[in-house]
Amino acid sequence: MKRNLYMIGVILVMGVILSGCDFNININKEGEGEKEDEGVVTNEIKEEDEVEVMDNDEDVVGGEIGYEERIKEAFSEKYDRDISEVNVTVNKQTDDYASGGVSFGGEMGGGWFLAAKESDGSFVIVADGNGVVPCASVEPYDFPVNMVPECYDEASGEVLTF
Repeated sequence: MKRNLYMIGVILVMGVILSGCDFNININKEGEGEKEDEGVVTNEIKEEDEVEVMDNDEDVVGGEIGYEERIKEAFSEKYDRDISEVNVTVNKQTDDYASGGVSFGGEMGGGWFLAAKESDGSFVIVADGNGVVPCASVEPYDFPVNMVPECYDEASGEVLTF
C-alpha cells in the first residue's frame, strides 16, 4: 500500500514536470527546504543544455518544417493515425530534444512526450504517456537533466534522480 501511494506521488510529480509547469523549489545546503527567490530556481544550466520555451504559432520557419510538425509525423507513424488527428504542443526544446503534450482527435485527455531528433532531422518518440518516465527508454538518448530530472528504474523499482 505504501509503495502504491509512493508511485502515485511520483506519477503526479512527473506529470507536472513534463507538462511544462515551472514552479521549482531550490533546496540550498545551508537551509534545507527553504524557498529561494519565491520559487525561482537559481541553479545554473550549461549552455548546451539550455532549454527554451516554445512559441508554437509558427510550424514552418524559413521554409523548414518546425518541431511540432515533425513530432506529429512521428506520432502519426508510431500509432498509425492520420496526422490531422495528432495534436502536439512543444513546451521545451533543445537542438536535439523536445518535450511537451500530445493528444489525438476524438479522444479525451492526452499525455506527455519526450522526443529526440534523428540525424536526418526527423524525430523519434522516446517515451510518451501519463505515468513515470522509464529509465530504459531515455538512457540511450542522454536528455538534458532539466528536461528529464528523474526516471523510474523498473529493475530496482526505484525512481532515479539526476
